[in-house]
Amino acid sequence: MLTNFLQKSQGGKIGITLSIKWMVPLSNEHTDVEAAARANDFQFGWFMDPVTFGDYPSSMQHLVRDRLPKFSPKESLILKGSYDFLGVNYYTAKYVTHAPYSPLGNYSTDGCYKILSKFK
Repeated sequence: MLTNFLQKSQGGKIGITLSIKWMVPLSNEHTDVEAAARANDFQFGWFMDPVTFGDYPSSMQHLVRDRLPKFSPKESLILKGSYDFLGVNYYTAKYVTHAPYSPLGNYSTDGCYKILSKFK
């Protein structure tokens, strides 16, 4: 694998560091709790899950469907564990509430959540 080759030939390490905002439910309502989980999948899991589990979060697969690229079994094996380190830059959290499904089918509506700019 590429990771092994680089490590042996250059002594290097390969990893990923993500800057995230953690999503917190606006209320304890079931819909808001689920919306926060989906938001974390779309904001963090989209990038972290393929390299740790070999695929996108199931919520993304379910909601985005055919517009989300598919990994072949070989690609999943290559991706899974393909790092020497994982880093997270975490500075703040955002409140999230449930948003109804929209047929627009784009990044800002696929997750069925709304990030609040102000807490009311």
